[in-house]
Amino acid sequence: MTEPEIGELHSLIERIAKKKLPAEKFVPGKTTVNYAAPLFGAEEINAVVDSLFTGWLAEGKLTRKFEQEFAKYVGCRDSIVTNSGSSALLLAFAALKSPRIENNLKEGDEVITSALTFPTSLNSVILNSLNPVLVDVERHSYNMNPKTVEEMITRKTRALLVLHHLGNPCRMDELTRIAKEHNLFLVEDCCDAHGASFNGKRVGSFGDAGCFSFYAAHAFTMGEGGSITLNNEKLYPLIYSLKTCGLDENAFKDPSKRTLYTSIGYKMRIIELQAAMGLQQLKKLPGFVEKRRQNFSKIVKGLKKFSDFLEFPTEEKGAKAAWFSVPITIKENAPFSRTELIDFLRNARIETRLLLGGNVLKQPAYAGFKIRSSSLPVTDFFHSQSFYVGCHPGMTDEMIDYVVEKFEGFMSGHGK
Repeated sequence: MTEPEIGELHSLIERIAKKKLPAEKFVPGKTTVNYAAPLFGAEEINAVVDSLFTGWLAEGKLTRKFEQEFAKYVGCRDSIVTNSGSSALLLAFAALKSPRIENNLKEGDEVITSALTFPTSLNSVILNSLNPVLVDVERHSYNMNPKTVEEMITRKTRALLVLHHLGNPCRMDELTRIAKEHNLFLVEDCCDAHGASFNGKRVGSFGDAGCFSFYAAHAFTMGEGGSITLNNEKLYPLIYSLKTCGLDENAFKDPSKRTLYTSIGYKMRIIELQAAMGLQQLKKLPGFVEKRRQNFSKIVKGLKKFSDFLEFPTEEKGAKAAWFSVPITIKENAPFSRTELIDFLRNARIETRLLLGGNVLKQPAYAGFKIRSSSLPVTDFFHSQSFYVGCHPGMTDEMIDYVVEKFEGFMSGHGK
């Protein structure tokens, strides 16, 4: 196509997007208030169309550009895109097991992580023949307790997997100190935490690797996808090889190595269309994060009047959350159950979700595993008493007011 024809197509897409993409008019009680929703416009569609017209579909120049821009945003030396956040975590631990890494992880080594987690976060440890050790979380933050982490360290402990629960940063000053003092690798699970920071430093830049997800429900999206952020130059070629079928990292630069395989790898690449969309979404990420914070604050402020029965997470000193959602925990003295409240909200067309995998040890997939853990009273409490509602940037003030109003209606029937 000629430049004028492309310009005409862009204009047409912009006109169509203005008509078709705005959310439907919110009708209280009829329009669903989703817990998550992607937000994109003509910019993303035009970028994807332009990418198609290049004729190149596999990872290419746009993918490399996205990796560079995302590394810059996080504050890292490098980033490598993958087909999901789950793959990013799997690859991070696979790379740390490589003999090419000094003092590499070995089969049976222990990795300490949160018991309140998402299954594929835990699976990244198990599938690399490492032994997870689960620790309890703190009630105010939903994050792993550094004191408990230190208590669970043994001579077999070799790494920490730090999950920033639903976008709320962990106490990274303490966890990085622990990792350094005990010579542990540190991997961050930032799949829900794009843009979150601790003491002015973005999550994903503290450890050996930071793992992100670009699934449609997250802070920004390619539809599917993920990334590993790195400051360790030795990990970059290993992870690039592992995600590209095991090809030598120079296979696409040196024709003599085009069929040279140096790793037992996977196929975990994206396509160029995803990078085209991701570049546009990345420009919007700061605004998305700020809108999530604003929506979180409005919802919590509206529900604080019910703090006799409900509690909400708080940020650590120095932390700036990029809230994925609004976690809500029903206190022990509440005259109603979680099921009653969730059912009421569902009937009002307000979506809810339970906390990821809850106490993952209660999931049947792990019944046959012998997994060492601390006592888990807080994780168990969250497993039975917590859930979340959305705070995504597509939520309007009208939707937020409706959510608060419905909570008020429920509470009025239970003595509040």
